[in-house]
Amino acid sequence: MRTKAITFLLLVISSPFIFHPILGSARVIIVRKDNTGDYDTITDAVAAAIPFDTIEVGPGKYPEYFEVNFTLTFVSTDGPENTIIDGNGIHRHIVFWGGAETEISGFTFIDGYHTNNGGSVRVGSSAWVTLRDCVFENNVSTYDGGAIVVANPESRSEIDKCTFIGNHAHHKGGAAAVLLDGEMRITNCTFCENSAQEGGGALVCASSSRMEVFNNLFYENSAVTSGCIYYYVGAGHVWNNTFYSNVSPDGATINIHWSPTVTILRNIFCDDSEGFGLAYMDSAGVHACNLFWSNEYGAIQGDPLGPADKIDDPCFCNPDDHNFKIADISPASPDHSLCSQLIGAFPVGCTVTGIEEPIPSSRFALCQNYPNPFSPTTTISFTVPENSFANLSIYDVEGKLIKVLFNEAFGFDRGVREFTWDGTDARGALVGSGVYFYRLRAGHKALTRKMILLK
Repeated sequence: MRTKAITFLLLVISSPFIFHPILGSARVIIVRKDNTGDYDTITDAVAAAIPFDTIEVGPGKYPEYFEVNFTLTFVSTDGPENTIIDGNGIHRHIVFWGGAETEISGFTFIDGYHTNNGGSVRVGSSAWVTLRDCVFENNVSTYDGGAIVVANPESRSEIDKCTFIGNHAHHKGGAAAVLLDGEMRITNCTFCENSAQEGGGALVCASSSRMEVFNNLFYENSAVTSGCIYYYVGAGHVWNNTFYSNVSPDGATINIHWSPTVTILRNIFCDDSEGFGLAYMDSAGVHACNLFWSNEYGAIQGDPLGPADKIDDPCFCNPDDHNFKIADISPASPDHSLCSQLIGAFPVGCTVTGIEEPIPSSRFALCQNYPNPFSPTTTISFTVPENSFANLSIYDVEGKLIKVLFNEAFGFDRGVREFTWDGTDARGALVGSGVYFYRLRAGHKALTRKMILLK
């Protein structure tokens, strides 16, 4: 056996005259696919482990399912890119129960499946689990929590620096669900292309549970009633997150339903199609210092803008390449936000010089018009990387359509296309001075920018 043992002696003094020595042992159990470790499967290592052991896993794909009901630590030697636990589309990966306090770091969990809650991982029965630097991809649940479910009182999960891609729930919580008095804390994670058939394309918190969501990125997630997050009789905080291009045709990016203690602070809601940025249903709550921009149905449903909430372009550095840092002039930056704090998950990362850089023709992009401010004409440039139907239109500050500049199939060769607006409406009449918006739509994507007409 190659198991490494480390022994500790702890003296616990309960009175000046009595002490109780506690002798414990913590081992490192080695798992290697090439048979150079103690075991070649994680399941066998768990069966041999005792409380407080560490299971060290080498690179490879492990088609396994196992349960943990005591304290363990799981670490990979080569990170999530090379250490994969595979459900093969027929079973979930892990169940934690019975008071387990476990930490897992550096794994990818793919193709998990379960016919109830939690397609990849279930945390229940008073278990406490920390997941760090992991990837959850293409996991499916036929009910809640496509990848993860945390359920039952005193069950808790902390999820940090993880990535959730393409997970799906047939009911709610495409990536994760916290239910039945459970607790979940999510920090510094990325949620992309997760979906649910009802609510919470990424996350759901329900049944008197609590969910804290801090400093995360959500983009291109979808569900019918809440593209990203759904609180239903839940509690918690959603602070300093960036939401971009999510889809919720019958609701909003975040839906708050019968959950009056949820606070929504310093988030960016941008380009979320077919829905509001934030919606309240039979509920109230605190929301302040959020930035809303180009959300299909508007900023907030069921409540007015809160203190320091604002509708304005966040000025991302390059959202088409998933760079969601903000420009120095952004109204989300501490120097320009109404609350003098950073809004969203990412800091300032680029500078606006006033000189338009050339844009590659291989991506969907909409340039800032030039000149801006302008009088009497300005030029708008954009690219669409593939053949599709495209629409470029002008709107006023109330969202009224002023003029359509382009509306047809985009079938010509790739390249930058330019259109000139002369400050007239659809009838050819000159419009007044002020702020206008131009919006490009192609396929399921949309981009919007602001311009100023002077006379």
